[in-house]
Amino acid sequence: MGDITCMGRRAGPRGSEYAWLDVLCLRQVGGRRENLRMEEWKVDVPTIGAVYRDVPVVCYFSGLGLPLHLKPSDFDSDRSWFNRAWTLQEIPEDMIIAVQTRFQQQLESLQQMRRDDSSVFHILSQMQNRVSTRPVDKVAGLAYLLYSNYILIYDGQQSEEDAWTALVNVVQDRSQAQLLFFYPKPGDGNKCWRPSWKQIMTEILPSHGGIRWSGHGARGLKDTYDADSYYGPRIDVGYVRGLENEPDEGTRRQRWGELLVTDNTGETHRLKIIADHTYPIPDDSYTLIGSCRRSDQFWVVGHKRQDGKFQKLSVISIADAKERRKLRVAEHYVETMLC
Repeated sequence: MGDITCMGRRAGPRGSEYAWLDVLCLRQVGGRRENLRMEEWKVDVPTIGAVYRDVPVVCYFSGLGLPLHLKPSDFDSDRSWFNRAWTLQEIPEDMIIAVQTRFQQQLESLQQMRRDDSSVFHILSQMQNRVSTRPVDKVAGLAYLLYSNYILIYDGQQSEEDAWTALVNVVQDRSQAQLLFFYPKPGDGNKCWRPSWKQIMTEILPSHGGIRWSGHGARGLKDTYDADSYYGPRIDVGYVRGLENEPDEGTRRQRWGELLVTDNTGETHRLKIIADHTYPIPDDSYTLIGSCRRSDQFWVVGHKRQDGKFQKLSVISIADAKERRKLRVAEHYVETMLC
C-alpha cells in the first residue's frame, strides 16, 4: 500500500493513536465456492451496512498501492466509488477524510446527506444516479439508510418492484410517512399510497425535510400486499378548490387554494392551503388524512372507495398555525385502510 502518513496527519489532531486497516469485501460472482457465495449473500448483503452506522470511518484512497492520479472524468465513470449503489451506505456522519480536495468535496456532500437523514427523498435522489451490477442492488443498498426494522434476505433474482415493496413494508414509520405525505401523486405500482420504484428512479423527487412523528404511522401489515393501514387524524368530507391548474412555466411552483370543512354545528370553515408541487388537484370533495395531530400541517387528499379503502390523489399543507386550529373538526386518531 502507498504512503499512509497523510491519513495519520488527518487522524492525529482528532486524538487517534492507532489506525486499524481492514478491507470489507463480499465473495464475488464466478469465484471459488460459488455455492457458498449465493448462501452468504442472502445475509451478508443486507447486513453489511451495519458496519458503517454510527461509527467513525477513515477514508484513505491509496490507489491500490499505486500513486493516485485522477482526472475529472474519473468521477463520472460507472465504476467510480461515488457512483456505485452499494457505497451510498458507506458514508457515516463522523468521517475522517484523508484524500485530495475533489474527493473531500464529494464526500462532504454525501456526509451532509447522512446528517440530514430525516429526508427519505434526499437519500432516494442520491441513489437515482448510482450504478449497480444488478438493478435490484439499488433497493438492497437502501436498507440501512432508511432504517429498516427487519433484515430482508437478499435475492439477486427478485424484481426491483418486489424488492421495493418488501423494503417499504419493513422501514420505520417515519420513512413510510414521508412517502405518504410528501410524494405529490398516486403510486403507479402495486400501491397507490406511495411511489413505485419506477417513479422513485425516474422522477424529480420532493425536497422536503423530515416530518414530526409521534409513534402513530403508516403501518404496513407485513404479511400481505393489500392490507396497509394508517392511524391518525382524518377529515371524512372536505372541499378543495383552487389547485386544479398546473403553475405556468417559469413561475413559482407553490400554489395556493382553499379547503372548506364543516364542523358538527354546521358552521363552514375556510382554510388557506398550499400545494408545493405541480400535480393538479381538481375542485371536488375529498377525504383527507393528517400527518400527526389534527393541528399539523401535512395532509393527504384522496377518495374513500366503495370497499372503504383510502385512495390517494395528492398532498397539501397548511402553513399558517392559526388556520390549522380550525382542523379540530377532524376525527382524532382513527384507522384508515390504504390502497
